Amino acid sequence: HLTINDKKSQAHDKGSGPISMDSMYDLASHYFDLLNPEEKKTRGTVFKKKKRHPTMLHPKYVLTILAEYLKVLRDVPNVVRVSTAVSQSVTIVGDLHGQLRDLQLIFEQNSMPSSTNPYVFNGDLVDRGTHSLEVCIILFGLAVADPTCVRINRGNHEDYSVCDTYGFTDEIFTKYPGKMGIEIAELFAEVFAFLPIATVIDDSVLVIHGGLGRYDLEYLNGIARHHFKTLQGVPEELWEGEDYGSIKHDEWQALMDALWSDPQACSGMEPNYKRGAGATWGPDFTEKWLDNEGLTELIRSHECVEFGYEMHHNNRVMTLFSASCYYDGESNWGAYARLNSTTKDKDTDEVVNKSSVTLHQ
Repeated sequence: HLTINDKKSQAHDKGSGPISMDSMYDLASHYFDLLNPEEKKTRGTVFKKKKRHPTMLHPKYVLTILAEYLKVLRDVPNVVRVSTAVSQSVTIVGDLHGQLRDLQLIFEQNSMPSSTNPYVFNGDLVDRGTHSLEVCIILFGLAVADPTCVRINRGNHEDYSVCDTYGFTDEIFTKYPGKMGIEIAELFAEVFAFLPIATVIDDSVLVIHGGLGRYDLEYLNGIARHHFKTLQGVPEELWEGEDYGSIKHDEWQALMDALWSDPQACSGMEPNYKRGAGATWGPDFTEKWLDNEGLTELIRSHECVEFGYEMHHNNRVMTLFSASCYYDGESNWGAYARLNSTTKDKDTDEVVNKSSVTLHQ
């Protein structure tokens, strides 16, 4: 059963917030069991008994998780700073795109999130896959139960305009038709707009969905991100380089760069003609940008790569993609990265990050 604590009841298991960790572990187990019918167990009444979708979470619980996560996000800065001093490591997950099986494999291999086993999810939880809703509910619920165990960056698909095109909005209305679907979709759009843009680990490693661009972290941190529920469905003035009312072009452009950009082999920076959004940047830009920010490495996602990860720019940029077998007819691996606590080299006094990458398919 999903435990929702109110004024009349207190948590009786892990977590003291409105949603307990044990309840979210149970919910995740239920959703994962759906992928393995032989392991199904008896379900409680928290799941809506409806012939068409007998295993849907009741909409009131979906709305509760979304509303509670929105409360958490309102106090989170655009650029989140994370330390591994206590946990000694943090796991980074790239695009999942609604592929619940990949999330299950990651948790089976790397254990469930907890305060001693924290995760950073680097955006694009939704679209294209068939279980975007379940992926979000699991991760959002865990982030409510313990905000230190799951942190989520915004990706370019956490945008209601993009979701309308690539499937997540349709998934919501298929599983929750009518008025309830509208309410859930609107609350998702609100949550997506409040997701932070970047995470910095141990003042050394930047985790951001797309990549670098025409911004620095101080500028990025000052943007009122919740004003941008969509970056794509915006007035023409912004695309043409002009401000639109209180919406500043430079702020919109910085967010576009952060969420839509890609690395390139050649030097310099230019518009991202392939995507029609963001920029492409070279190894010279990486070196200058990271050095100016006092950072050693960038972990970004956004692109499907054959082995789930790929190194660029003298190994200072990693592309990390966690959705395996992403395109029809192609068998890419998915990957996640485990970043251990930073240390200093005894001879050079330079910060050293020890990380490992695990593949799955």
